[in-house]
Parts: sequence; C-alpha cells; structure tokens
Amino acid sequence: MNTWLISDTHFDHSNIIKYCNRPFGSVVTMNYALLNNWRDTVCPGDVVYMLGDLSLGKGIHTVGWWFERLIGHILMVKGSHDNGLQAPLYRIIHAKNMDILLIHNPTDIPIWWKGWTIHGHLHNQAPFIDHSRERVNVSVETIGYKPANLKDILSKIKGREDKEWEAN
Repeated sequence: MNTWLISDTHFDHSNIIKYCNRPFGSVVTMNYALLNNWRDTVCPGDVVYMLGDLSLGKGIHTVGWWFERLIGHILMVKGSHDNGLQAPLYRIIHAKNMDILLIHNPTDIPIWWKGWTIHGHLHNQAPFIDHSRERVNVSVETIGYKPANLKDILSKIKGREDKEWEAN
C-alpha cells in the first residue's frame, strides 16, 4: 500500500489550462490525461489525500462522479472551490517520525502549527518544496500531473534536496 498526495486537478475547468499554462489543448484532453495519470499511478488499496479543488466549472461532473472513476481510498481536504463538499479543512498525518499538516491553502495554516505542511492552491506560483517555510506544494503543475508518493516527498524533505522534483 502506498500513500499519495495531489491537489488542484480542476477536472472540467477549461480556463485553468490558460491560467496555469497547462500543456493541454482542451478540457477533454486535460481530464483524460489527469484521470489516466491517476489510474496509472495509484493502486486500488492505496490511500490518496486529495487536497482540494477536484473539479470546477459550469456543467461539471460531480465529485461523486469523479470518485467513481478514480482509484484508491480518497481522503479529501476541502479546497477553495469545493462548495457543498463535506470535508475537513485540514488533516494531520504522522509519517517517518513527523507530524505533517495537510491543507489546501497555505495561508490558512493555523497559527499554532509548527512543522511541515503539504498543500495545494498555489498551482505553479510556488515551488514543489520550500525548505525555508517547511512547505510542499502538491498542485498538479508541480508534480507532473499525477499523484505524488508520500515516501518520495519525505525523502526529499529529509534529504534537503532543493533541486526541482521531476515526476517519474
């Protein structure tokens, strides 16, 4: 079993392609690529922390519709565009002797939190790893448009690899 993290897929959101300079010619192509990347990465018994903004747009498919097509046990954190979704605003996980805060928007990190945070929301406006702020940005633009493995993230945090991460 693996643990994966991802944020800001924005399924069905055609404008996100130009807003974030995504390498897709259409929303259909983007949806297909994101769905296939997820399904090629995650196994049925794996856990996936989806850190918000799964889908967005007029006439979009519901979150439930996407959940039926995505693989793994998906644990949501509510994002800025997840209206009506019943999900927590953050989660705290424990891995490799570390407590890690999972949240959508890093500006919402509670003032009492001390330690590493994994987030989304910033898309390609923030690096994958920011050691100085103890933050990891798992917006799809920073992780190769597929879920990122928690073990790989922790290795990069603990190894202090400041170079840009590239998806396998």
